[in-house]
Amino acid sequence: MEYDVRLRGVQWAPGCIRTNEIVTLHTLCTDHRLSLVHVSPNVLGKDLLTLESKLQHHYGLAIPRSQILENYHLRTTSCHMTPNGTIIVIQVPLIYTDNNYELYSLETLPFHFNGSTCHIKTEPLLLAVGSST
Repeated sequence: MEYDVRLRGVQWAPGCIRTNEIVTLHTLCTDHRLSLVHVSPNVLGKDLLTLESKLQHHYGLAIPRSQILENYHLRTTSCHMTPNGTIIVIQVPLIYTDNNYELYSLETLPFHFNGSTCHIKTEPLLLAVGSST
């Protein structure tokens, strides 16, 4: 999927740039993650639906559309900045649907250490476990 993102109402000229939006986009692009501000879940969902309809019979989305927000945590995005905007390219993970897969998400649990409750924050970790049928 490819998105041509142009910040609405923003001119790419000195004094007219909404710096916080550009910094957010640049930071997420550098980290290869998708921006909720620049590609809404609604827009991404419609594009994923279109992509699904074009896939060959034995392929499907590795992350179901019902879990669309997981796409914003993955490092599957590349950005190409131009003087007029930014093109965002998303690599959508696909699976071979003739196999049975289950998607697991690792979440850290709070724990007790030296009289304090601690919680280690990590990037989401997704694990697809499958077996051939």
